[in-house]
Amino acid sequence: METSQPNEDSQAAPNEVEEPPKHGEQAKVMNPLPSSQAAFLNSNIENIISAINDKRKRDISLLADFKSDLEMQCAAAYSLMESTIYSTYEQTNTVMEGKLQELLQVIERINLLESELTEFKSAFSALYSDIHA
Repeated sequence: METSQPNEDSQAAPNEVEEPPKHGEQAKVMNPLPSSQAAFLNSNIENIISAINDKRKRDISLLADFKSDLEMQCAAAYSLMESTIYSTYEQTNTVMEGKLQELLQVIERINLLESELTEFKSAFSALYSDIHA
């Protein structure tokens, strides 16, 4: 093994970040990892992917539960609104029936007065004709 002095071009200082090659320079070729390190990295990557997939499955399950809860809450809110509306209809129907009954009585009275007025006009017209004849 040769002991050589590190120069600026061949090695970066331990605490420095290695700069990318400049235009026209050759990039350093990385040595392949030993098989034990590659297997270790592959195992870690598989574990990470498995953990991500497990988390995604939990997320999907949580979303399904959330959707189910929302549907139940919407159904409950709908039922409450529906019963409130029907209750309001029942309350207003009683009031409206009374008002409609009053309106029908007023219309009947108007029809009676119109017919009395028509009779009066006929009688008055006959009286006028008798006086001027």
